[in-house]
Amino acid sequence: MNWEQIYIEVYNEQLNFQLEKNKEYGNFYLSPIGIFSKDQPKTRVLNRLDEKLGRVKQLGLDKELARDIVGCLMSWLALDYMEETNSPI
Repeated sequence: MNWEQIYIEVYNEQLNFQLEKNKEYGNFYLSPIGIFSKDQPKTRVLNRLDEKLGRVKQLGLDKELARDIVGCLMSWLALDYMEETNSPI
């Protein structure tokens, strides 16, 4: 397997991980409970990312946490794309 194929495999694993997580827990960024926070979706992503990076600082990085961080960044990119293309949320 070459480097490009490895990248594709890892990206596909991440995509499947993220889709399964969204199925299991719902999409927190688009459908928050909103009891205390009324932040916009991209701001919610950044808040979650701060929390995840705080965990890295305290506990170090492991595969699950790395996947969560990449998932946050993918969500931010997806929300940014939605804004740029005026896609409905």
